[in-house]
Amino acid sequence: MNIEINENINSYYSFNEIRDFFQKFSKLSGFSIKKIGTSENGKPIELISYKKTANNTNSILIFGAEDASEAIFSQTIFWLLSELSKNDSQIHELNLDWHFISCINPDGYIKNEGWLKHAGDLKAFLENSWEDIHSRMLFWKTEERIEHEALKKAILISKPNLIYNLHDESHFPADGYKFIFSSPINLELLNPHLNRIKEFMDISSEELVITDSYGNDPRFSVSSAFEVNKDTFAFSNESCGYKLTDSNSPPIFINTSDILYKMLKDYQKLQVDNFNDELESSLFHTNLLIKSIESNEEFNTKMLSITGYGLEYLLKLGFNDANKIKDVFLNHIESNFKNKYSPIPVWKQVFTQLDFLFTILKIRNI
Repeated sequence: MNIEINENINSYYSFNEIRDFFQKFSKLSGFSIKKIGTSENGKPIELISYKKTANNTNSILIFGAEDASEAIFSQTIFWLLSELSKNDSQIHELNLDWHFISCINPDGYIKNEGWLKHAGDLKAFLENSWEDIHSRMLFWKTEERIEHEALKKAILISKPNLIYNLHDESHFPADGYKFIFSSPINLELLNPHLNRIKEFMDISSEELVITDSYGNDPRFSVSSAFEVNKDTFAFSNESCGYKLTDSNSPPIFINTSDILYKMLKDYQKLQVDNFNDELESSLFHTNLLIKSIESNEEFNTKMLSITGYGLEYLLKLGFNDANKIKDVFLNHIESNFKNKYSPIPVWKQVFTQLDFLFTILKIRNI
């Protein structure tokens, strides 16, 4: 499949923008759209399907934003829908029905929208990023959520042979490009794909993941696909938004005498004293960070960033002490990452996810 992407793309679509282009494509020949559920806050979750003929024997379900701060899916899905709308696109050579979920986690995704037009900006990510607490993450069915019903409905409608779960670290420096499968695969078959992306993605053998449990395990949100089709081949792909420029960077450890630890403790108290639902996520992650320092564990700077939503919330309420905390957080983030990583353009992130997809389809003879 020839993948041509506009190299000027360097941002992500908002929730309303995704809904708008879903409606736009749904009016074209071959497309149909269906509301499959709502979020806990009542936001619609939609499924757009493309079926050109009645002879297709394979079906794929594609979705993203299970982790609320992972936004690259919006550009990847837009590219695929655009290709499907072109009668002369090579994508039609695939014997495949296509199904796309608009956004499986609207409430969390909307909380992140303040940084979506500022790809590669670590300050914007600190100020606007948010993630579910672990027991509420849609990836794991550790706590049933209404959004899971929408995913189950999408699986029943699409009866997928493949599920492509679009994960990413497009917004923050990560440890490396990775992927997950539901069943064993010959990794050598992925070498052409890895060779095409190695110039701009950090490829690390320690980070590449292969497993025979992804999806099958009842704790996963996609486990219901295997009730529909026991041969379903579920896989996810986690692209990166930054490339390491300093390969000698050591792991980060923070001790209890560091100013960052003091600010985390001050932040913890500020959140506890003024707690409400808007601070649940940031307090949860703040507690984990404090515990990791006190246990002398490697420090998770991405987790520090996703506490920033709470800081901005406190600032809006007039708690100016949050500014001092924010300055220390930003100084840590920039001093540890700004000169060690370079942002990967959004269009290259999209290319990575698409190239992985078409590589898997080729391996599966679709």
